[in-house]
Amino acid sequence: MIDYDIENNWIGKRIAERFDIIKSISNGGMGMIFLAFDQNLQKRVVVKTPLIKDIKHKSEITSRFQREIYCLTNLEHAFIVPILFTGYHEEHPYIVTRYIDNGNLRDRINDGIVKHQTPAFESLLDWLPKVGSALIFMHHHNWIHRDIKPDNFLFDSCSICYLTDFGISKHLTISPSNCLTSANSLLGSPMYMAPEQHLGGKICAKADQFSLAVVIYEFLTNRLPFHGRTKSGVLLDIIRQNAIPVKSRVLDKSLPASASDAIMKALSFDPDLRHESVEVFLQELFHDLRIKIEFNGFVKKFIPSTYLDTQNSNLNIEKIQRKITTDKMEVSGFTKMLQDEIQKMLDQMNEDKSNFNPETLTTILKLFAEGEMFNKSKAREIINTLHSLIHVDMNKTNPGSV
Repeated sequence: MIDYDIENNWIGKRIAERFDIIKSISNGGMGMIFLAFDQNLQKRVVVKTPLIKDIKHKSEITSRFQREIYCLTNLEHAFIVPILFTGYHEEHPYIVTRYIDNGNLRDRINDGIVKHQTPAFESLLDWLPKVGSALIFMHHHNWIHRDIKPDNFLFDSCSICYLTDFGISKHLTISPSNCLTSANSLLGSPMYMAPEQHLGGKICAKADQFSLAVVIYEFLTNRLPFHGRTKSGVLLDIIRQNAIPVKSRVLDKSLPASASDAIMKALSFDPDLRHESVEVFLQELFHDLRIKIEFNGFVKKFIPSTYLDTQNSNLNIEKIQRKITTDKMEVSGFTKMLQDEIQKMLDQMNEDKSNFNPETLTTILKLFAEGEMFNKSKAREIINTLHSLIHVDMNKTNPGSV
């Protein structure tokens, strides 16, 4: 029996003797998403189940949902929302994932539109390398996301960004279908889809690259590059290549011309004219910031080279890096102990007038946090290293000090 009123009938129920359904978060065309409480883990989680509005499409929708489950269980990555549980409830398949509780990129773009503000180019570093690494990881494993848009970039309470919603993801070797369903309805979000996806043709990872470029364009300008009141209108605008260059739409003087060019190249109608990969696209995007970004399934580090210039800073960051392992670590944020110790260091620097200024310390800590190098087990090692460097710097400033 198919329950067509899932929203009302699931809320307030406990499924799998474990998950208490609290409320619906989203009721989209592809599925119903609920906020629930996991009695086993004692935390809030997300429960997702597909919507079957027409019994004729039950098999197709169920197969697509099972593909999402397969995708999530085979793509374990630091910045892909993890799956916690799967099952069936009243003949409906469902998956349980981590609850990411700090909104999505759509919220941030909308906030900028309301305030008539556009973010600085460097603010891309707050989220793009992370979800970019997740997308590259997918592509390396022959998966295409096919629904890259701001709504699918989620932020947690530490403002770490995650990629989500793999409902129409496709594996290049095991998924025979293209971007059209048997009912000839288009899969994806038209404003963000590559032209080949609009046309229902064969697609590759460069389709995700196009969509990611649309998201970046919108983030930096509060506007979409292509317009149209209908799906065909959007496609026509793409074909005409009517997008105004990013550099002509932003007031941010820090936006390099090369970054604008990299975005526009990724928005090319012909996939062959786009970047070779998302990885190359992002490297070109950040090229003029002279930032080192390494993608090997996850973001290892990205450090502006200006901070490595001893003429601009008394700090040799490589000295710190040699003391801290660069193995993949789980992001844990700042612990209370770390915060207290940092405050003591700042007070000491202000009192002793060290050349190792607070701004430099803040920058270093931010870079470590963004580079996934903080870990509770490493907090004391980081503190000791910083203390050592500050002490060396202060001795240089005050040769007579002990």
